[in-house]
Amino acid sequence: MKNCITLFAILIVFFSCSAQPEVTIPDANLAAAVREALGLGPSDPISQKKFEALEKLSADNRNVKDLTGLEKAIGLKTLELRKNQIENLTPLTELTQLTYLYLGENQISDITPLTSLTQLTDLDIVANNISDIEPLANLTQLTTLWLDKNKISDIRPLSNLIQLTQCYISDNQIIDIKPLAKLTQLELLWLDKNQISDINILTDLTQLARLGIELNQISDIKPLAKLTQLTTLYLSDNQISDIQSLTNLTQLEVLSLTRNQVSDIKPLTNLTQLDKLYLSENPIQDMEPLLKLIKQLPDLEWDFEATNEKK
Repeated sequence: MKNCITLFAILIVFFSCSAQPEVTIPDANLAAAVREALGLGPSDPISQKKFEALEKLSADNRNVKDLTGLEKAIGLKTLELRKNQIENLTPLTELTQLTYLYLGENQISDITPLTSLTQLTDLDIVANNISDIEPLANLTQLTTLWLDKNKISDIRPLSNLIQLTQCYISDNQIIDIKPLAKLTQLELLWLDKNQISDINILTDLTQLARLGIELNQISDIKPLAKLTQLTTLYLSDNQISDIQSLTNLTQLEVLSLTRNQVSDIKPLTNLTQLDKLYLSENPIQDMEPLLKLIKQLPDLEWDFEATNEKK
């Protein structure tokens, strides 16, 4: 009898030790993505131990709404959740190992849970309902940031993100870009479709190779004169008439000036690295500089559609 009791006790200990804690993920679509990432069948239990060891999870375009349960995935370094219906990011708070986080095209308005994710280097929150980006202020390891298509007007929280090399902030409500002045490592900056008129701070961003500032209210482009590393420059749909500042940007390969007020294009004659040049809908008076470029650069892709002298 005593031996039976001892054996029974051993069996209890064995089964209690061998049983693995399981993770519950209420959102069926997210649970399916997790099982796929772990190589599990559709109804297999999700082991907490395996879930904690998972480093990458892709669940783009899976109709995910609820991230509950994801807080257990503490080993995640890459998380892809684009094109879902996510609103609440609270379960991400503890995922402090994340370096790549992609949340574009969801229904997010509050990004406070991202505050603790200080290891992030790449963050995509494109096409959400975000207006307050204060939670990004301490994410100083960021090198690439996508903020396009939100409701952002105040970009002061970006001022200390000095490791940024690529920043996309198009299609927002930005007027003042002075907070970008210290981001001198930027190589790419996209600011299209905002309400910007003053670009003086760009003078110091001398590492820029690609710059997009289309669909703004810019008339003075003198601050671009020192950006001699530029290879791509989009200036369409502004109020620019004087392009003398472009004369020394001899590394330019792509230049778009469509729908401005440019009449004199002689400053472009030095731009002998151009591959693409877009000049349509400007009141250009003398086409000789363009003809010279076309002759000099037989592979140049260009367009010019005349417009009235006054826009």
